[in-house]
Amino acid sequence: MPEPAEGHEGASRLLGWLVNKFEGLREIMDVASDNAAALACEVGFTHLEREGCAELQKLALRDFNNLPYGELNEDVAKVQVVKAAIFQRFWLDSGKDAMRALGAAQIEAVGVPTPGGYC
Repeated sequence: MPEPAEGHEGASRLLGWLVNKFEGLREIMDVASDNAAALACEVGFTHLEREGCAELQKLALRDFNNLPYGELNEDVAKVQVVKAAIFQRFWLDSGKDAMRALGAAQIEAVGVPTPGGYC
């Protein structure tokens, strides 16, 4: 918290402090989002690897043709059932816990205080 002050100066200090903390929150959310995407990919790819998906290694090739999302509409519609199952079985069971742990570590790393102290 900023040093206490009277009147406009106190309000200005408090608002400046809040803006600074929200800037840190933006970084935390960016990292958490990237981590969630990476974690979801790891789970999906690991399941495909265990099932012997021969096509999986093609994704890592330099010349892999990565299509824009808009060009995948038909294919995306076909995987909605799988997406829902992964969400139910992975994310709700363990994915949220994994992301909370990563988020808490990131919060502690940047030093953002929470109402109960540090996460």
